[in-house]
Amino acid sequence: MASRTRKFESLFESAPYALAGTDHAGVIWFVNHQTESLFGYDRAELVGRSIQMLLPEYVPAVRGGHSNESIADPTSRTMMRGLKGRKQDGSEIPVGISLSALA
Repeated sequence: MASRTRKFESLFESAPYALAGTDHAGVIWFVNHQTESLFGYDRAELVGRSIQMLLPEYVPAVRGGHSNESIADPTSRTMMRGLKGRKQDGSEIPVGISLSALA
């Protein structure tokens, strides 16, 4: 199991995009280096916190209305387009959110 976890982490880490893994409540459990670079946070500042910290205050909760549907049908899909992310310095950047279930 440990080697399987290391393979997953290696794949996640090498992705050219910012990736964050969350639980059903929207709590971040993993981010890759691209996420740290893009948003300006260290990994330790993100893990265990809500994904909402990466979005402007005016954006409604990401998980709102999606979590029950996502649990019932965990297929990959784009959830939001034209969204802004909030960096640590407060500046906003364009982001897209996609949902992918991991078994």
